[in-house]
Amino acid sequence: MARNRGFLRPQFALLTVRLALLATALAAVGCAAGGSEVATSGPYGTGGGGAGGGGGAGGDGAGGGGGSGKLELCVLNDGGPADPCVSPEVLDFETVPAGRQRTRLFRVDNQTAQEAVFTAAAVASADFDVVAVRFEPDPANPLLTIRAVETLPVLRAPGGALHFEVTYTSQGVAGPLPADRVIVEAEVGSAGAPDIVVPLIGRSNSCTPGMGACDDDPDNGCETDLLTSAAHCGACAQLCVSPNGTTGCVDGLCTVSSCADHFADCDGNATNGCESNLLTGVDTCGACGTTCRKEHTESFCNGGNCNIVGCAPDHADCDLDALTGCETDLLTSAAHCGGCNVACDFANASETCAEGSCEFGACDAGYADCDGDLTNGCEANLEASLAHCGACDAACGFPGAAESCLAGVCVMGACEPGRANCDGAAANGCEADTTRDLAHCGGCNLGCAFANAAESCVDGACVLGACGAGYADCDRDPANGCEVDTETSLANCGGCGARCALPNAAESCEGGVCVLGACEAGRADCDRDPTNGCEVDTARDLAHCGGCGAACDAANAGEACLGGTCVMGACGPGFANCNASALDGCEVNTLGDVANCGGCNLACALPNAAEACLGGTCVLSACDAGFGDCDRAPANGCEVDTRTSLANCGACGAACELANASEACALGSCDLVACNAGFASCNGVDSDGCETSTATDPAHCGACGTDCAALIPNAAVGCGAGACTFEGCLPGYYDADGVASNGCEYACTFVSDVDLPDDGFVDANCDGVDGDVDLAVFVDVTTGNDGNDGTRQRPVATVGGGINRAVLRGKTHVYISQGTYTTNRVSLASGISLYGGYNAALRWARSAASVAVVRSTGSVVGGYVTALEGHNIMAPTTIDRLTIQTPNTAATGASNYAMRCVSCTAVTLKNSVLQAGSAGPGAAGTNGGTGAAGSNGSSGGAGSCDGPGTRTGGAGGLSSCGRTGGAGGTGGAVGANAGAAGGAGTGGTPGGAGGPGGSSGGHGGVGEIGAAGAPGGNGSGGTGGTVTGGLWTGIAGGSGVIGVHGNGAGGGGGGGGQGAAWVTDGAGNGGGGGGGGGCGGGGGLGGSAGGGSFGLFLVNSTGFQLLTSQVTSGNGGNGGAGGSGGNGGNGGNGGAGGRTCTSEVGAGGDGGRGGAGGRGGYGGGGAGGVSYGVYRFNTTVSTSGNVIAHGTGGAGGTSSGNNGVAGASASVF
Repeated sequence: MARNRGFLRPQFALLTVRLALLATALAAVGCAAGGSEVATSGPYGTGGGGAGGGGGAGGDGAGGGGGSGKLELCVLNDGGPADPCVSPEVLDFETVPAGRQRTRLFRVDNQTAQEAVFTAAAVASADFDVVAVRFEPDPANPLLTIRAVETLPVLRAPGGALHFEVTYTSQGVAGPLPADRVIVEAEVGSAGAPDIVVPLIGRSNSCTPGMGACDDDPDNGCETDLLTSAAHCGACAQLCVSPNGTTGCVDGLCTVSSCADHFADCDGNATNGCESNLLTGVDTCGACGTTCRKEHTESFCNGGNCNIVGCAPDHADCDLDALTGCETDLLTSAAHCGGCNVACDFANASETCAEGSCEFGACDAGYADCDGDLTNGCEANLEASLAHCGACDAACGFPGAAESCLAGVCVMGACEPGRANCDGAAANGCEADTTRDLAHCGGCNLGCAFANAAESCVDGACVLGACGAGYADCDRDPANGCEVDTETSLANCGGCGARCALPNAAESCEGGVCVLGACEAGRADCDRDPTNGCEVDTARDLAHCGGCGAACDAANAGEACLGGTCVMGACGPGFANCNASALDGCEVNTLGDVANCGGCNLACALPNAAEACLGGTCVLSACDAGFGDCDRAPANGCEVDTRTSLANCGACGAACELANASEACALGSCDLVACNAGFASCNGVDSDGCETSTATDPAHCGACGTDCAALIPNAAVGCGAGACTFEGCLPGYYDADGVASNGCEYACTFVSDVDLPDDGFVDANCDGVDGDVDLAVFVDVTTGNDGNDGTRQRPVATVGGGINRAVLRGKTHVYISQGTYTTNRVSLASGISLYGGYNAALRWARSAASVAVVRSTGSVVGGYVTALEGHNIMAPTTIDRLTIQTPNTAATGASNYAMRCVSCTAVTLKNSVLQAGSAGPGAAGTNGGTGAAGSNGSSGGAGSCDGPGTRTGGAGGLSSCGRTGGAGGTGGAVGANAGAAGGAGTGGTPGGAGGPGGSSGGHGGVGEIGAAGAPGGNGSGGTGGTVTGGLWTGIAGGSGVIGVHGNGAGGGGGGGGQGAAWVTDGAGNGGGGGGGGGCGGGGGLGGSAGGGSFGLFLVNSTGFQLLTSQVTSGNGGNGGAGGSGGNGGNGGNGGAGGRTCTSEVGAGGDGGRGGAGGRGGYGGGGAGGVSYGVYRFNTTVSTSGNVIAHGTGGAGGTSSGNNGVAGASASVF
């Protein structure tokens, strides 16, 4: 059994070898002394009634009661199977040396009348082991017995017995043995029998501090230094294993001395070695403490660099730094509100982002939103704005002056040229115009003043203006102003140089006018012009006939002045004296007088018009406002009211006829009343009516301003019945989503009808994706469902579902949107390519930033883990821009393949990342079983002082592996006869010599001890692995060889008989039988190999292409430890020679002790699993141009014999 020994004792482990007795009730048969009996059956434990039988010697027997049969315990301890029972019935192990084993024996006798079935034995403590055994004669030597292990349940007939061996293995801890007991259960018939309970007692010694009993060899004690042993550091089986590094044991503590490349001991815990992979560890990416775990995203480490995959809803990687993850909350970030770089930036104001929308806060101090437009924030600087100084609309205005706004207060600046602030008040600015202001001409308070004259200020200089009434500047000197009083000056009367000298009259200057004095007789000043004096001869002047103004003016008639008296003649043509008065002559012009047109009292009167008389005829001169002479007939005047006439609205001939509308003439203006159905006045001008057909005009379809070109962008559009129609895409644009209502949303330059997904992400055929929509099935983990048809609008949800849908629909491409696709594994289909890099949320745009991850769940199927595999892929198949990952596996011996491909001769893998997790460890080999112990030899028969005695030699001890002890020699016969020599044990061990006969018989010799068996050979350590069935299989460690059986011991010689004339002859004692040899221990089984880790595993796949990809393998699994060899069985003790009357006859010699069986060989450790970035078996594939990394090979399994070889590791195999 395996042992766990060291400084600390484990809690009792329940080792239960349940031995249930199936018992049925039986009737015991009672038998009267000397008589016969008839049995009756009854319940177990109740004797049947015995009938009186015919008497034997001594007469007829009386009727007697029957006794009850039972299962009887017999404790033998260190005795042989045939030795007498000991009392008390306790298995006493006495004091067991540290690190040693000791075995005790007991048996259970079936003393019932029916068969008993023993099926279980139980002992709670793991330090004890209990097995059922049987002892039977050795066919080669019937005097010896062979021990054989029984497998419960075991049946024993009435009178039969079953032996049980209990072995205690010391753990090297001082103190009493565990308080425990062995429980044996049985059934007889169909009723359960009471348990057989055997207590266990004894003590155990302890190991020296710092030492432990850690191996399975009970003969070498506390063999292990727990302070330095890497396999038992501080305690047994506490192995210092440093995955990816080198360890040691110092003062009972594991230490790490160095780490492999790209690995580190980041947790400082030596027990797990260099646990951190700096190339792939999410929490140790590139260095200890550098974690890729970030909120709101999934992260992974590739080549020592952090990468992120996708962002949680409402989060984004706006700083494009994987180390910060998806650091931005698009619902609250003012710098990235609703999307990266969508900043909430209201000028001069605070702002917030709420639920992904920018919200305006408060204006900064000194700023205000004066225009009510939030898009330009708080645009007004109240500290400096002239229009909003200190408050909205508080404009700074200083007439004639510059102004500024300082700290929210209007400040007047310098006056403009020609302006001055002469009153000192800022409110009215520079109020004085020094270029024109008479009070401030050329400067403040510089007034202009000239005598008797008006003055003006021109360009800042005083200029003499008009002279005052009655004054003039006759000397042309501005300095003295207007120096002449033209009201009185005869030399300048009324003006400079205007002298008063009136003909035919006396004169004076009064009020600036030459005043005529008295005229000469017959003369008069009729023109009131003093310059010509009394210029009129009133006796003859027709205009002043008899006096000034007394004109002889018979209007429009001939006249004469005779002696100051007027005489009238005939009227002139076109005139008439209609009032019959000579005073006004022919006063009427009949050619132009509308009241007397063509003759006296012939008046002109035309409706709604002004009229005139031309040449004595009435004519229309002008129409009244709001009327017109539209028929050109003067007789009816202005017959049309142009204020209301639809035919002459505002003017003759100006018909009010608006296109596609009903109209009215109001105040001479043609007004639009309503548009006809399907028409509208979209330009707002009444004069052209309802110029727009809203039923057909794409710019105003259905209503003014409804522009079909804006609603259906980048498309040729039409308008039918007031609804926009899609007529086709404009050159350079395409309707990628097939939805006409949003127009041709996709700008694209057509290159070719053939479009395979390419590294430039070019949509060559302008179908909306990089690739060919007609060839593809679309996959999106977020919106997809495997029940969908796989179109862009209805994608499937899984990569496997996409492949299946492609097979069913006859497609050859599967386009995969960004995200993580967790699956057991994906199987390729020949001719169906997988392309990643798409983003379904962005209309299936493709870029390097959109990462699709195919991640295995880590399920072990067929003994291995993989995320992507293919078989017999013979048609061209591409895997492009996928990240393929498997997790670490702890499954025993499981290999780990990120991608595995067998017979894949037409596959191209490019622009992808393969990341394999670590492989599983190998299983430890089981320990070999303990060899069966040899049986003790039987005691020799008794001699006799005076007579024949028994004299027989004891039988040799049996051995289940045929190594029986030699029989004891027979004692010498009565008389001086020598005893027989003891028999040789199997294997040739001599017996003891017989004692000589004589007057006092000699003692028989002791049988020789049987030779111990040699240990079995150790199994080889596993190394490397092979490819079988398309899978890598590591080599397990070899199994240990069974130990050599110990030889049976020689029997003791018989004692000599006594014979002489003076004595009564006696017979010698028989020799004891030699002990049976112990059987060899079973060999330990080899540990199985650890699994291998492979980024890309190719078998029979020449033609496979690997391009611009990153491939990483994890660590190989550690090999399993080899099992320990089982201990050889102990040899049986020799039987004691007879000791009767040894003062007269010879004692029989004791039998020798049987040889112990050899220890079984140790199983070899399993090979460590390999780690290869790319593994090629029967395959030629170029790996140049790719980044390939690998983990470390697994450690070889440990063994006390031959360790397994560590797994190899390299980028490429």
